Amino acid sequence: MRGPADDEFDDFPLDPESSSICERFEELLKSGVDCRIEEFLDETQVPDPSTLLSRLVRIELRHRMKKGERPLLDEYYRRFPDNVDTIRPLTRFIDRLFRELGLANAERQVRHYALKQEIGIGGFGLVWEARDEKLNRRVAIKQIDRTAIERHDFDAALREAQIAAQLTHPHIVQTYDYFEEEDGLYLVTQLVDGTDLKQKLQSDQQPTLAQITKYSRQIAEALEYAHGKSVIHRDVKPSNILIDENDDALLCDFGVAHWGGTKDTLSGKNAENIIGTAAYIPPEQAQGRDAVPASDIYSLGIVLYEGMTGRLPFHGSAREHAFAHLALAVVPPRKISEDIPKDLETICLRCVQKVAGQRYPSAAALATDLSLFEAGEPIHARPITRLQRAWRWIRQRPAVSTSVAGMTLCLAMLPMLVTVPAPNGKTQVTVQTNPEGAEVLIFPVDPQTGLMQESTPLHVKAAPGSLALAPGQYWVQAIKQGVITEFLRTVPEDVNELATAWNYRKWEPTGANSMSWPATRLREKPRLEGMVYIPGATDFPVRKIQTKDGDVTVIRKRFNPFYIATTERKVRDFVDRTGRLPLHQQTPDKLDAPLSARYDQALSWAEVHGARLPTEYEFDYVSTLQSMHQAGDYAEIDRILAKSNISRDQLLANLDQLKNLRNGAAEWVLGEVGLYPDLENSTTEPDFPEHAIHWKVLKGGHVDFDSDRPEDFEDVDPGYRYLQRYFVIRPGTGFRLVCPAGNEMELARSH
Repeated sequence: MRGPADDEFDDFPLDPESSSICERFEELLKSGVDCRIEEFLDETQVPDPSTLLSRLVRIELRHRMKKGERPLLDEYYRRFPDNVDTIRPLTRFIDRLFRELGLANAERQVRHYALKQEIGIGGFGLVWEARDEKLNRRVAIKQIDRTAIERHDFDAALREAQIAAQLTHPHIVQTYDYFEEEDGLYLVTQLVDGTDLKQKLQSDQQPTLAQITKYSRQIAEALEYAHGKSVIHRDVKPSNILIDENDDALLCDFGVAHWGGTKDTLSGKNAENIIGTAAYIPPEQAQGRDAVPASDIYSLGIVLYEGMTGRLPFHGSAREHAFAHLALAVVPPRKISEDIPKDLETICLRCVQKVAGQRYPSAAALATDLSLFEAGEPIHARPITRLQRAWRWIRQRPAVSTSVAGMTLCLAMLPMLVTVPAPNGKTQVTVQTNPEGAEVLIFPVDPQTGLMQESTPLHVKAAPGSLALAPGQYWVQAIKQGVITEFLRTVPEDVNELATAWNYRKWEPTGANSMSWPATRLREKPRLEGMVYIPGATDFPVRKIQTKDGDVTVIRKRFNPFYIATTERKVRDFVDRTGRLPLHQQTPDKLDAPLSARYDQALSWAEVHGARLPTEYEFDYVSTLQSMHQAGDYAEIDRILAKSNISRDQLLANLDQLKNLRNGAAEWVLGEVGLYPDLENSTTEPDFPEHAIHWKVLKGGHVDFDSDRPEDFEDVDPGYRYLQRYFVIRPGTGFRLVCPAGNEMELARSH
């Protein structure tokens, strides 16, 4: 049954069950039965619960208003917090009902404030345009719903509202009043006619660099004033920066979003509810530590970055953002757009340093540099050198530096920290193996493909040994008693950069321009248990690619022989090694499920076993061989076998043992996104979600976001690839191991 005012909202017809529920609900209300929408939703499952909820709310609103009540949507927001987007459009429905029923209007009175209309909503509650009837002025009122936050957060909100009310600055939205009512805390603030920076960034007319610079300077000035009053904002982001009719920026919501359930940490049930804040969260807050003034500087730096480049530096869920802000460097803005001035990039990058002490010392210093940039004058910010880091270390330890022994220690440390130009920009690297004595070949990694360059390797006759290497990544082959162990290593631009826990990006500084790589444990046998032999090939067609012009290009590659695992690593393998279940796979009866992992975990776990991941080329090679075998197409296979010491029957038997190459879990492979430049998902153009270095390739399956049974998927094409951020772990991803075959040493030396 429908009222005459419902037509505008009935674009989507109800299914029979939902229609029956609505009719029963309306009949009960008319008969005087006290029934609630929640009871009807709990007892049924319908195809479109959102449409049903919208219809039930309208029925209840009409019934209550006919009885003379004045219900408002904020009550329904509290009753159905997960369905705010469904309920919000009913504002017009309420207005129409007021007119239809001849009621006065939908205004609500709170003390001497007349609430005119809802103008926003946040995690804390509603924002209203209102009129202060005592002073006859327009104001904004933010209602912090008592039921939306815990009591201790509510008390903190009240205390900080008292502080915020003392802030008076041209670029801070002023708090006029605050008071507590039975249904929550009310903050009365200046009403800004305009929009917020978030909407401005998303509009067709995006701010110019000059505007973004001005907004950032004005907010930096506001932060300096607030920090001087011992107030830290903790939630600087575009939606909390209002742009008024004069095109000036004002900072709002000091702590309000934080009080409204947005925690500083990204753990627990709130983790997925703070994506907007997580995109701008400084590393210290992501770790759950207290915010400091430099935290606001970091967040403002991310806002500046987004305004300059048109994108955020990182993408993903709240947890993915937290990891990125903690561990990943932002892509320099000028790599996204060369139109960005170098000095503005320098200012931005100084703001977003991971260590708070390496950012601007104050918001005033940031505002000064932005002012200098606007005036076309040289800025103060410059990259932090190791000399500066050393001197800061000494100054922070006066008890050490003022003693004779302390000064000796400081002077001894300076050679390790002071920047001394290395010959040819190279670093002296010590290579170690366990056991010692292995012959070592070192190949630079091609940054375009992520694979070893086909070049003459650098050579260490017996580890440990050292050699000079330029910054970059390297594939290392350690050879002992004819067995080859391969692993990835990194030489940083600065040996004092923050290393990781994973060996491939781990190093130990030993001097001003010297470092050592962690020793890797060498494999004793040519292959691991459960691996089969794949012969090498000199000119194998791994892939056909259709170019943009419609031409078909055949990609041919040479392969050294290798051993490959017949299955992905299993949860059981992890349990056998560690004695516990993985944190993300806690089902004891699924030990034979593929072991899900991040890319960096898979890479490091492979090294622990003396193995590595297959390259994408190798995966395509084996997958194509298996497809040829299944299709009975042996021409290419026989061409390979003509130069191999393995028979066709042996190779086919090996291929038959390979499981889940084209179904089951999607598997991490070595190589960059741009390995196949002509593929659509190989692009590194600016419209790619973020810089390609954060993405890696999965092969041989569909990534499953909901199921832990990826073996149910149908086979995928051998060439199918899926791109995923390397620091993300999802169900349906896995990895298998590869070991180079024994005669690869001679092939490598022949390059």
